Amino acid sequence: MQGGCKLLFMGPDSPPRGPGYEALWIPLIAIEPVEGSSLKLLDLLRPGDVVVFTSPRAPRILALDAIKHGVYDKLARIVRDSVVGVVGPSTLRSLYSYLGKPRMLVMPRGGYTVRALASTLASLGLERVVVARAAIASPILGEVLSSSDVEIVKVTVYRNKPLSGNAGVAAGLIRDGVVDYALFTSPMQARLVSPRIGKPRAGLAAIGPETGKVLEEHGLQYLMPREYTLESLVSASISRCNR
Repeated sequence: MQGGCKLLFMGPDSPPRGPGYEALWIPLIAIEPVEGSSLKLLDLLRPGDVVVFTSPRAPRILALDAIKHGVYDKLARIVRDSVVGVVGPSTLRSLYSYLGKPRMLVMPRGGYTVRALASTLASLGLERVVVARAAIASPILGEVLSSSDVEIVKVTVYRNKPLSGNAGVAAGLIRDGVVDYALFTSPMQARLVSPRIGKPRAGLAAIGPETGKVLEEHGLQYLMPREYTLESLVSASISRCNR
């Protein structure tokens, strides 16, 4: 135990460790990579396309798939020569770590959300965007870009498989107040757990507006950090916990 606040993490990746909190991890989603996603991306890319990543997992999974199929050098070279859009700092770090630094980087203006990224991309007068994403993803990027007459090509890099049994376990921890705060880092997590909570004795924290909206639909109150990152979500939860 790291001490202090008990935080429930429900994402598919093991939670960060740090001072001031104890991390409990009940993953609600399993990640299933799509075989050959790097080959499909390379096949669909055209000169002048903007490549977009909306999660840290996509660069990592693409890189591993490219290594498996012997096309990593080609993929990394194309990324380095391209304009690439990312949703936030975690995705940027993943991009740099697994695929390298692009010729030009586009970060969202007005917050680290898919909507902000879509609005930023729409303002650039683009013709075609290739999005490396999950099979089930927010429709906001497509809606905003389509309204600006930007052609969108979707490449499914991984699938999110809900772990329904774990959702019941997480809801019980929240309902019974076993944890101080439950950290929701995606709308899917909120959709899986919210109907099962009832009246929570633990606090709820949402990483951004789209995730918070799902909690609101079930009459649940939550805190939300000013910056929509996991680091800020953890910090805000610890701060509230220690009041």
